[in-house]
Amino acid sequence: MQKARASKYYRIREIAHILRKEVTRAEEVLWPALRKNSLLGFKFRRQAPIYLENLNIIADFFCPKLKLVIEVDGSIHNLEDVKEYDNFKEKALLRNGYQILRFKNKEVFDNLKLVVNKIKSKINSLS
Repeated sequence: MQKARASKYYRIREIAHILRKEVTRAEEVLWPALRKNSLLGFKFRRQAPIYLENLNIIADFFCPKLKLVIEVDGSIHNLEDVKEYDNFKEKALLRNGYQILRFKNKEVFDNLKLVVNKIKSKINSLS
């Protein structure tokens, strides 16, 4: 049992590593505002695995100290099956005490300053 569990964690870390190399344009635009503790001194990880009881999730951006997940969604998230999976993941995260902020790619491209201000506001409410 222990070996299967370790293998499962290894696989999700491997996927996260691949995703960090295949960053989306919107994630690339937002990342400089979050990296190196630059947002109110809080550390964010990018393409970070989150291990829940029966579900492993890879968050676009994650602040472990605040349990804050930031998702940046492209047009694929408009597909019904992807929406359902996003909803399932969001409910699992909320049940486990995580907070989620979700932005569309367009929001990041069109008004990065507003997106960063919304993240700062959430950080202030959680810290």
